[in-house]
Amino acid sequence: MINKRTSYLVASALLPLLGLGLASNVHAEDVKPAEQVTQVVKKQSAPQSISQQVEKVQPSKKVQSSEVQTPKAQVSKTQASKVQSPKATVQSAKPKVKEQFNTTVNKENQPVVKAPVKKVVKPQGSKKYLNGYATVRSDNYTIWKDFNWTKQTAVSSKNYYHDTLKINGKYNHQNGSTYYSMWGLKGWIGYLNSNALYAVTNSEQGSKIIDSQYIGITKNNYDLWSDFNFNHSKGSTKNVYQQTLKSTGFYNSYNGRKYYSVYNNKSKWQGYLNANAAKETSSNGYWISGKQNIQIAKKDYDVYQGFFNKVTNTTNLINQKYVVKGHYNNFNGYTYVSLYTDKGKWVGYVNSHAVGQPTVNNKVLLNVKPIGQNPEFPTGCEAVATTMMLHNAGVNVSASTVVDAMPRSTDGNYGFVGNPRSNTGLWIFPPAMVKVARKFVKTAVDMTGVTFAQIKNKLNIGHAVVAWITGFGGSGTKYNHAITLIGYDLKKVFFNDPWSGKQLSMNISTLENYRKRDLYRTISY
Repeated sequence: MINKRTSYLVASALLPLLGLGLASNVHAEDVKPAEQVTQVVKKQSAPQSISQQVEKVQPSKKVQSSEVQTPKAQVSKTQASKVQSPKATVQSAKPKVKEQFNTTVNKENQPVVKAPVKKVVKPQGSKKYLNGYATVRSDNYTIWKDFNWTKQTAVSSKNYYHDTLKINGKYNHQNGSTYYSMWGLKGWIGYLNSNALYAVTNSEQGSKIIDSQYIGITKNNYDLWSDFNFNHSKGSTKNVYQQTLKSTGFYNSYNGRKYYSVYNNKSKWQGYLNANAAKETSSNGYWISGKQNIQIAKKDYDVYQGFFNKVTNTTNLINQKYVVKGHYNNFNGYTYVSLYTDKGKWVGYVNSHAVGQPTVNNKVLLNVKPIGQNPEFPTGCEAVATTMMLHNAGVNVSASTVVDAMPRSTDGNYGFVGNPRSNTGLWIFPPAMVKVARKFVKTAVDMTGVTFAQIKNKLNIGHAVVAWITGFGGSGTKYNHAITLIGYDLKKVFFNDPWSGKQLSMNISTLENYRKRDLYRTISY
C-alpha cells in the first residue's frame, strides 16, 4: 500500500505540470513508483523543493515514450485518482525548438542548449588556387604578411619592381581589391594587390616592359631566340658582335634572366637576347679600345668632337697620319674612330671609311715585338702568342702572368691540359684561352672558323691575331702550335713564332693549310 506521504508527493509533482502543459520534459524515471493511487488529490501547491526541480527541466529536451501523458483538459478530482503507473507510456506535445540550436545532456541528465553555430566568413574570402606568373608594374604597394594587414618587414613592391613572380592563388577581398599570393625563387613573398601587377600569364617570362633603348653586343656566343620556348635560334651574337642594336623592351623572367627584344637599324627584328650578352648604351655605341696607326685616305668626311660638334673635314687632313686609340660602332651602321696625333693630342671622331692603313707595296705590318717561349714554357705557345697579342692591344703583361691565369683541365676547351712549364704539357683551345685574354682586354673574341679575309680585316685596323696551326716546324710544333699574326702582303703572312722567338713569314696558302688541320682555331680582340 502507498502511504500518504508517497501519494502526496506524486500528486503534488504531477498537478503543476498538467496545469502548465510542461509534462513533455518529465522522464518516466523522474516519477516515483506507485502501486495505486486511491485518494482524491486536492488542489494545492507542491512543496518548494519539488517545484524547483520541475523548473530546471528545459522544454527542448526530447520526450521519451515512457513519459507521463499530458491531458488536454484540467484534471478533475475523479481523474486525479486515476494516475497511471510508471509502466504506462506518457506522451506530450512536441516542443518548438529553433533549428539553429543544438542540445546535449549534462551529468544531471538535464538538457543544455548550445549557442547557435555560425559560419565564419573571412573578409578576404576563400583562396582560389591558380598557377601563373605576373610582372610587378608599380613600386609603391605594400606587401602584406597576412590579412590583418601586417606588413612584410622591409619589403614592398619596390623590391620586386619589374620582376616576374609566381602566383599560386588569389583572394577577392570585401574591400573590393584582389590580392595574389606571390612567390619568388627563394620562397613565399606575401600578398600583393593586383593593381601592382601586369596581367597574369602562363609564361614565366612575364610581361614585356616597354623601354626603348640602345644596346651594344658584348658577347659573341649567345643565341637570338625566336620565342621563349628556346627551340629555334634566329642567329648568333657572333654575327652582330660589338654592333649597336635597339631594344623596344625587355622581359624579366621568373628564372632571374633578362631578355631584350632586339631590332637592327633597318627595323628588322633580330630576336630575344639574354641581357648577359649586351650592355646598355647610346645610339653611338660603346667604347671599344684598340690602338692602331692610320692615315686619312678619303676627302669630304667631317671630323667631330662629341659627335655633334663639327671641327674640321678630312679634305684638310688628307694623307696625314694619326693614331687611333679606339672606336664606336654607331647604330647607324658606321664605325667612328678616335684620332690622336703622334704627340697624343686628340683630334676628334671620324667615319672609319675615311681612313686606311699606311701601306707599302700593299703590305700591312704591325709593330709587335717577338717573345720566345723557351726554355721557361716549352709547351706554353698559346699563352706566349696571346701575350704578344695583348702587347699589341696596349696591355703590359708578362707571359708568366698569362700562363698563371690559365685554368687547368683534362679538356683543352676548358683549360690547359698538363703543365705548360713541362715538356709533357699538351694544349689549350680558344674557348678557354679567350677567357684568359678577357681578363686583360674585355673585347677579346673567339674567331674560330673565320677566313683569312676576316683575319686581314683585323690586321687592317691594327689588331694582332692568334692562330692555331698543325704541321708547322719540327717536333716541338708539328702536332700543335700557336702563332701571332701581325701582317700580310699580296702573297705572304707575317707572324711572331713563340718557339723560335722570331718574326717569320710563310705563304698565305700554306698558313691556310695549317689552319685547316687545326680547325681554324683563332682569337683576337
